[in-house]
This record gives sequence, C-alpha cells and structure tokens, in this order.
Amino acid sequence: MFLGDRKQIIQTFILNDDELIREKAVADLFEAQVGDFYGMFKAMDGLPVIVRLLDPPLHEFLESPRELAVEIAKMEATGAAPDAIAEKRDLLEKIDGFAEQNPMLGMRGCRLGIVYPILPEMQVRAIATACARLQKEGFSPKPEIMIPLVSVLPELAKLRGVYRWHVVVKCPPEDDLSRVIAPLFRARVPEADVNVAVDVDPNDLL
Repeated sequence: MFLGDRKQIIQTFILNDDELIREKAVADLFEAQVGDFYGMFKAMDGLPVIVRLLDPPLHEFLESPRELAVEIAKMEATGAAPDAIAEKRDLLEKIDGFAEQNPMLGMRGCRLGIVYPILPEMQVRAIATACARLQKEGFSPKPEIMIPLVSVLPELAKLRGVYRWHVVVKCPPEDDLSRVIAPLFRARVPEADVNVAVDVDPNDLL
C-alpha cells in the first residue's frame, strides 16, 4: 500500500522539515488512500474490514544507509561534484538519524501516530471519506479502525481523539459514520512480551 510511487511520497514527508512540503505529501497520500479504502470496502461490502493504522518504523521507507555510503564513496573516487557529494552526505545523516536498534522499543505501534499525528489523521479521514462515498452509492462498508500496539491509556486517549474528531465531530449528520466505523485497539506490548489488560468500556471508544 505504501510502496512504488507512494514510497517516494513517504520519503518526502520523512526527510523534509518544511511543513508545506509535508502537508503536500500527506495530501497526496490522502487521495491515494481514499482510492485504496474505497476499493477495499466496496469489494468487502457488508463484511467487516480491520484497518490497522500505519505503524512501521519510518526508516523502512528510506534508502539503505549502507548502499548510500557505498554510492558516496564511489562519487568521491570518481571526482563527482562536491555539491552532489554534500547532498548525499546530508541525506545519509538524516537516514542514520531514523535508524533504531530495536524498533519495537521506538517508533512502532501507536507511537508513530503520536509523534506524527498528521498520519493517523490522514488515514482516518480517508477511511471516513471512502465510507461516506460508498454509503451514498448504496453499499454497506464496515471498517474497524485498529489503533496498533497500545500499551498505556494516554496513548489510547490521544489516538481515540483523532477518531472522535474525524468520524463523530466533523462527519456530516447525514453520513452518521459513527455507526459504521468501529474503533479497535491492540494492547499487546512486544517490548515487554506481555499482554496489558486495559480496563476500558468498549462503548467509551466511541
């Protein structure tokens, strides 16, 4: 879903500090995701579809630092332009900054969405947009949003707020998506290899 041309869009989001460029990248992803979810929910009409919010480590979308280092060495050996080499070195430094020894202790699960809230916001909006479109066409989409790898209540509360805002608050009353889109949360904590029982009324997730 995030490979091919979309991988370049993700890279643009990750590697740019310019908020306008990031917003443009997320807007491009939003359009692509609406199409993804529309096709998925249409094919599964009337059946539940669990959508796990994006959560892989961001460095997985970037170039291999080892291959990039080899490329830089070759550029230096063949007398490439200093500016081109400097640009590659800057890229390598940024990629190294995203590397993690153990991603399960870092940017996996819901933590990615907490650090970069614009990503889960984009996906929830895309899910809601696709559902609203399908309902108007007479279909019965039944997506369930999974907030991945929740370990403590504040994490759940923060991302639940994203769901509530885009599905309950901002949704036009005629679409009534709160009855269609059900939020789920996964509470397994891989870094501790234990399951955390979170005492939450399922109705409170709405």
